[in-house]
Amino acid sequence: SSPPLAMMLCRLTYQKGIGLFVDFGEDERQVEENMERFLGRSLRFLVMGTPADGRSGPVARQLRRLERRFAGRFVFVNGYDEERAHQLLGAADMLVAPSLFEPCGLIQVYAMAFGTVPVVRPVGGMKDTVRCHFDDPERATGFYIDRYSRESLNRTMAQAVSVYWRHPGTWREMMVRGMNENFSWTRMKNQYIEFFGGASADAGS
Repeated sequence: SSPPLAMMLCRLTYQKGIGLFVDFGEDERQVEENMERFLGRSLRFLVMGTPADGRSGPVARQLRRLERRFAGRFVFVNGYDEERAHQLLGAADMLVAPSLFEPCGLIQVYAMAFGTVPVVRPVGGMKDTVRCHFDDPERATGFYIDRYSRESLNRTMAQAVSVYWRHPGTWREMMVRGMNENFSWTRMKNQYIEFFGGASADAGS
């Protein structure tokens, strides 16, 4: 079967983690070596989004160069189209969201609805909505990237790919759990009411 497809779908900013794939302080060879380590032996990767420095700026140029260097393994889609994004997200096996910080985050919720397993930094809304396979295997919906570093990202991706290949039943269970998650406003509202109700009771005791 084909290698798993990982996808990064966001505005391509430092906050969202694009700095783990491009780096203006390093030479081209170093950037390529970093991508080689990320891809490993059995991963395909697609990045879709509008670079913060413009569609023809340095980020786009570096990503296009990586696309030429890793033809067939890495694809860069410069810009955002909602219909195409949904199609690609539905086709992907993993969502990669290595955000430095994330006040809320919705893309991981969309990914799970499509059956795409999120690999995220456990910050803000990411931690609130994704349960890590290694922390809670019976309830897991994805994987955590412990630190904002290439080493942590690469290690987590290697672990996720290993589960994908070696434990397909476990992988399918994560997909199904994610698709069955309920992130409706009613559920979230009730959780907030319960939390703040408990907080008020604690404060009054």
